[in-house]
Amino acid sequence: MTEQIPIFPLNTVLFPGMPLLLHIFEPRYRLMLDRCLEEGLPVGIFLIKDGREALGPVAEPHPVGTLAHIRAVHRQGDGRSHVELIGDSRIRLVSQQTHADGYTMGECERLSEDLSALPSEPERMLFESELRRLLDLDGTVPVDPLLLCHSALRLLDLPLPEKQTILKMDHFIDRWNETERRLHQKLEYRMLAKKLSRRSDDSPELPGESLN
Repeated sequence: MTEQIPIFPLNTVLFPGMPLLLHIFEPRYRLMLDRCLEEGLPVGIFLIKDGREALGPVAEPHPVGTLAHIRAVHRQGDGRSHVELIGDSRIRLVSQQTHADGYTMGECERLSEDLSALPSEPERMLFESELRRLLDLDGTVPVDPLLLCHSALRLLDLPLPEKQTILKMDHFIDRWNETERRLHQKLEYRMLAKKLSRRSDDSPELPGESLN
């Protein structure tokens, strides 16, 4: 089953359950926002595959994105808006067409989450511990493995193509395992960098020694 929704190609990857703040200023997207509010429509957030995010032809999106619901709109005096969104579910773009107002309407199908396999509680706790150590987090983090994984993906400094690859994974456990691998890798790099820095600080400078 498909549904027709407005499409917003962006230089970002939104994961289900995660927030997103948009700054809408182009006339075509102002009209799109007005329509969404009037008709109660969600928005499809897709990473740009080719093209620019703003001030040009509508960009070509990747085929898998995230359905997002509008939580709040903060209007500015000059017509611009700050829009708070929350990701709902992964979606696949089946077809698209340009609306008369200049933005894209997409025929999209929702992708179900395969939760047949989930991380164990010790695995979840280790994941959370490594995330806190890497990012020096003090506050609360989600207990739910899906939201915990997607929170990590939102916070980790990964290249957008890599985030897109992870978003496309249909089996959640694959998404979890790949995120855990990246998290552990970054933590190891950080620990190695600290170790090398300490060695450098502890090494006495020899008389006449030069690095050249």
